[in-house]
Amino acid sequence: MSQLRALKEQEEHRRDQILADRLNRQSLQEKRIVTQLMQIRKEKDNIRENRILRQKQYEKEREREFVLALEREALEAKRKAVVEEILFKAKQDKRKQLLQERARQNYEKHYQICHSIILQMVDLSTKIGEYRELTQCAIPVKMIRDWKLLFLFNKPLYEDSGLVTATEEEEEKGEGEREKGGEGESVSLQSTSSVDDKNAEADDILDDADLQEYLQVTNEWSSDITECPHPPNMVLSHIVYRLIELVKPPQPPSNPPSLPKFYLKGSFVGLPFTGKTSSLKYINETLGVLILSPNDLVIKAIEVYKSELTERYTSGPASLSSVEEEEEGGEGEGAKADSVKEEEGAEENEEKDAEDSKKQSPFE
Repeated sequence: MSQLRALKEQEEHRRDQILADRLNRQSLQEKRIVTQLMQIRKEKDNIRENRILRQKQYEKEREREFVLALEREALEAKRKAVVEEILFKAKQDKRKQLLQERARQNYEKHYQICHSIILQMVDLSTKIGEYRELTQCAIPVKMIRDWKLLFLFNKPLYEDSGLVTATEEEEEKGEGEREKGGEGESVSLQSTSSVDDKNAEADDILDDADLQEYLQVTNEWSSDITECPHPPNMVLSHIVYRLIELVKPPQPPSNPPSLPKFYLKGSFVGLPFTGKTSSLKYINETLGVLILSPNDLVIKAIEVYKSELTERYTSGPASLSSVEEEEEGGEGEGAKADSVKEEEGAEENEEKDAEDSKKQSPFE
């Protein structure tokens, strides 16, 4: 029994130790877990604080970058505005230069035109004055016409002999000193060739005008019958008419038609309100065709009858009695005519019956 108790006590002691060890072990694990949880919580708090700090730093960095971007854009906009202003001013200056150049060119063009016209007018007036002073007579029509033609085509009235003025000689001398002798000779040849070309163009214009006058038979080539009338030549006219008759003999008159004369008649039929009367009026106005309308004829007959009745009634009682007598006479004549018609109808019926009886066959 004592051994059993000792064993039980040992078992209980061992069980207590096991429980104590287990409890110690659990407490150690719990402590470790608690410490780990505390560390995790601290780490979490640190992470949260770090994240908040990082976000603040990011916000500050973002604000700083935004401010820098705004400043950069403002500087870029200012730079672009300055560049655009410079370009706009350059374009304005270029436009002003172009306008000035165009105005100068137009002025030079108009000046050259006016200068050439004035020179041509002076040349024409001096040409006329020289001719009048030398000849002491009127200018021929052909000559004044040629001068006007050259004036219109802006061609020189005086033939260029290749002479140059003092200023042109000085310019040519300066050019000759700068250039070689061969080149100077080429310039002189070009000037003489240009003079020859101008004279040739003027001659061509005058020749063309003379050719057109000849082809159109005008001015000097025209033949006015009033100035030199020719007496009539009867023999020549007879010969000409005879030749015309031989070449183109007159055609014999055509035979009259075998059919007698007749008038074309036609009717214009259509639904009401389709434009028949307006079309007929247009045909009558344009072609002169006689138009007969039944309605118009009936209306005119009624109007004539009414006018006759009014005239008879307005003339007096004698006219009334004559009207009644005429009406009675008309009725009597109408009765007589009816009786005559009935007799004629009876005779015709009898003749028809006799013919029918003759035509009938004997076998019926």
